[in-house]
Amino acid sequence: MRPILAVLMIAGAVVTTGCSSLLSLQPVVTEQETTFEPALVGAWSSEGDDDLFVIRQTKDRQYRIRYGPADFDGRLFRAGNAWFLDVTHKEESALQVPAHAVVRLWLEGDTLRWTFIESD
Repeated sequence: MRPILAVLMIAGAVVTTGCSSLLSLQPVVTEQETTFEPALVGAWSSEGDDDLFVIRQTKDRQYRIRYGPADFDGRLFRAGNAWFLDVTHKEESALQVPAHAVVRLWLEGDTLRWTFIESD
């Protein structure tokens, strides 16, 4: 693969996966390590914001996340007492590599908090 094409593909992945500076070209979690939490499924909104996250179950222990017009796949896993989600953008194109971003989750009753894991 030509270096410029690789750079363009990685740049496209970074732009479409979110604000995280920590990205992986490989899944962060294996299918065997993936877990499922039914309380995560539903529609989530932010106070004072019209944005809506819709999370539904797809496969046995995987999620489909819709945020505006974008769709993402997610695999939930635990590290100690912490919940994390390996998120991949669903849209594919010739100049885009599907990258994986890691999201830290806190699920407390009917409140969901999350943040991208940063490498900085």
